[in-house]
Amino acid sequence: MFRLQVNGGRGIQNYYNDAPVDVRAAFNNERFRPVVGRALPIWGMMAYYEHTWDKEGRWANTIGYSQVSIDNSNAHLAEAFPIGRYAGLTVLHYPTRGGS
Repeated sequence: MFRLQVNGGRGIQNYYNDAPVDVRAAFNNERFRPVVGRALPIWGMMAYYEHTWDKEGRWANTIGYSQVSIDNSNAHLAEAFPIGRYAGLTVLHYPTRGGS
C-alpha cells in the first residue's frame, strides 16, 4: 500500500509535529507600524510504502520519507527552522496470526 500526501498553506504550523509557531513578526515599511504579525507559508509532503511479506500477516515493513518547508519572515534569524526532513524504515513481526 502506498500512502502519499502533499499539503500547504499559511498559518497551519500547529498541524505539523516539527514546525514552530504559525505567526511570527515581520518587518514592515510603514512608519507607524514597523513590525506586523505574518502567518508563515508552509508546505509538507510524505510518501510511505507498507508491505506485508507473508499470507498470515506476521511480517511487515514500512519505508518512507517526509519533509516540511517553511518560508520564514524577514524578521527571523538566519538560523531559524526552515526545513525538516525525516526518513524511516520499520520492520514488524506479529507473533499472532493477522497482526494487531
